[in-house]
Amino acid sequence: MSDTSKNIFTKIFKNSSKTFYYSSLFFPEDVQKKLGVLYAFVRIADSFVDQKEQDRVGFYAFCSSYDRAKNDPNFLGYKYLANGDHDKILKSFIQLEKSEQFNPNWTESFLYSMDMDLNKKTYDNMKELTDYMYGSASVIGLYICKILGVSEDYYQYAQTLGTGFQYINFIRDIAEDYNDFGRTYIPNSELSKHGFDNLSYPVTSQYPEKFRQLMIDQIGYFREWQAKGLEGVDALPPKFALAIRTAADCYEWTAKQIIANPFVVYQKKVKPSSLRVVVTGLINMARKK
Repeated sequence: MSDTSKNIFTKIFKNSSKTFYYSSLFFPEDVQKKLGVLYAFVRIADSFVDQKEQDRVGFYAFCSSYDRAKNDPNFLGYKYLANGDHDKILKSFIQLEKSEQFNPNWTESFLYSMDMDLNKKTYDNMKELTDYMYGSASVIGLYICKILGVSEDYYQYAQTLGTGFQYINFIRDIAEDYNDFGRTYIPNSELSKHGFDNLSYPVTSQYPEKFRQLMIDQIGYFREWQAKGLEGVDALPPKFALAIRTAADCYEWTAKQIIANPFVVYQKKVKPSSLRVVVTGLINMARKK
């Protein structure tokens, strides 16, 4: 991988998830490079659907290019996408997919969930949402298992942890998703349980105690998923567990900020600073010594 390519992957990875990017610095260097390719691919696909003016044509062109390239033995010698960086990322991901022997169904599931974001704005219940999160989050955990070279015994934990990580992001991004995209990922069944039909601020601000309890319940789901996922993390080799534990601790930090002031989700995006992530990792490293 050239320095230029590495810089592209690093930049996209850092911009897409600062928490996981800085946590990933505690992985071995070869793992960091592979994660850069993975997250660049995921972010490029997501960028077509996660914007106010969704690029439906661009997304389907990207999916079509992926399908053609993965089945072409000479894919490295052909340009599939007009955007040079996107083309480089697409090819690098396919190389990674082949070398790490990713299950092709994982990428199909991921792209299917991205496709759902083009059309679906709400989810009726938790089952419907977790089906979506399988493709948008759980498979990311499966990719990482393959990159780490761990056994399939860890798959269930990786999927569950990925689900938890995404759910706390959904909680954190309630205002942004509703205001910018007209989406609400918190299931309708959860809203109705607390007397809400939407999560706009003019509605929730009228019932602060109900909203507080709604948020407590949702963070409860996050913590259940995270606790289950961490059972597997604790059994990983220390060189892998450190980075994942650091990310988990930082997502828990986000949860604590929201529990302390649920309406903060309407005021700012609650995320740990890069310094906090790194310090958390260093503290975790010291505890293991």
